[in-house]
Amino acid sequence: MVFASAIAVLLAAPFAQAVDPAGRWDCSANTPNGEQVPFQMTVSRQGGQFSVALKAPDRPEFTVPEATLEGDTLTFKVTVSEGNFTIRLRFSQDAFEGEWRGNEESGRMKGKRG
Repeated sequence: MVFASAIAVLLAAPFAQAVDPAGRWDCSANTPNGEQVPFQMTVSRQGGQFSVALKAPDRPEFTVPEATLEGDTLTFKVTVSEGNFTIRLRFSQDAFEGEWRGNEESGRMKGKRG
């Protein structure tokens, strides 16, 4: 029985739908002091390359020209006046959860396709 289950999983793997993070996302990030900051994120794909545009309230939109998708996880680095941050987002269909890290701080992030 275990062998049959293992074979079924192996056969189904090639048919699993790949994650596509491209599109507009309504998001929020938690700050170290407990605030939830809303923002919008647009992920663009050109060939196999990804870029990310971020727009938070009272801040100009800025673009991160390079993001990496490995499996279901999109990773990119952001440099702003507050410092350098690494963002990792794990996508599942029309939602994601993830985290940001930088300046010896970290927080959770989440979003839904907009």
